[in-house]
Amino acid sequence: MMTQIDSKWVCLLCKERALADPHSAKRPTMRTWAPDVHKWKIILAVVGITGSLAFRIFLWDKTFGSRAGDEARPETWVTKAHEDWPLMVTKATAVFENDSLEAAPNGFFVQSPSGAVLGVTMATNSWVDDADADEPDAGAAKFSKAISDWKFEGGGKSSTLSKLLRTTNKAFLEGVVVFQTAGDSSPPVAPRKVRTAMYSAGMKIYVVASDGRGGQTVYPGRVLNNESADGLVIEETLKTRYSTTHYERGDGSASILQLEGKIPAAGLLGGMVLDARGYAAGIVTGADDERKGGTLVCAFGAEAFLEALNPGPNGKKSAPRKESQRPKKPLPQA
Repeated sequence: MMTQIDSKWVCLLCKERALADPHSAKRPTMRTWAPDVHKWKIILAVVGITGSLAFRIFLWDKTFGSRAGDEARPETWVTKAHEDWPLMVTKATAVFENDSLEAAPNGFFVQSPSGAVLGVTMATNSWVDDADADEPDAGAAKFSKAISDWKFEGGGKSSTLSKLLRTTNKAFLEGVVVFQTAGDSSPPVAPRKVRTAMYSAGMKIYVVASDGRGGQTVYPGRVLNNESADGLVIEETLKTRYSTTHYERGDGSASILQLEGKIPAAGLLGGMVLDARGYAAGIVTGADDERKGGTLVCAFGAEAFLEALNPGPNGKKSAPRKESQRPKKPLPQA
């Protein structure tokens, strides 16, 4: 007896044998348009898990962005030509009773994270000895008495230093001076917001210095390192969605920056270190214009600069970290 399978006729006995043999390569199958429920369960599960993960990543990014605050948004003028940037540094001139003191030719103003407007400049503290460094104020009281006059001029306006503000010993020993101007007068240049994040090697920066004629000059460059002036080493752990990295860094108090081209070093002292988004990241405390491939600049910046603006128990507290000491590194050789 014959029976039909698809378009072929086969012996009924052969059909029964084929169905009974589990090793048969050509077993007849039934065609059906009913959906494969098991397959669709797997597809829907994969789509659901993928969508859930994507939504969680989206929420994480939104939360991270809100924590970053205004610093995540660049200033609108940073994309313009340097000649069109707002005036942000002043020409600084000072008269001291102590002949060994000398003021840097630049000064600028910042808006600290607390909202206060502070002036920042630099002076060579060659008169500070070991005994002064051991004092609680690192000799700041003695320095204050030596000031006869300190004026800041820019954009046709001027203001005078009226009060030295408390800062960290490390900042003062590096020559960094934080101050307020006389009276309630506004500063001659607009204050810049302060960068609250650490910077690292390779980051793009600018040094902005007064041209001595009421204007300013912008010098592009990059960060070479973020070393500490006293050899402080900070051990940190960086956790991301994908990995965990352990690394060591300094606090930025002896950062080395490399500027493009040969630049007269003396005119850079006290200049503002600006990050690529237009936030103040430090102050120039030393420079060397005899280096091959560009001008090397020493800056007091990053975390050390931020803490200098917010010293003491009421200032910004760093996250728990491991610290150690190592010898201070000299300026890189040409």
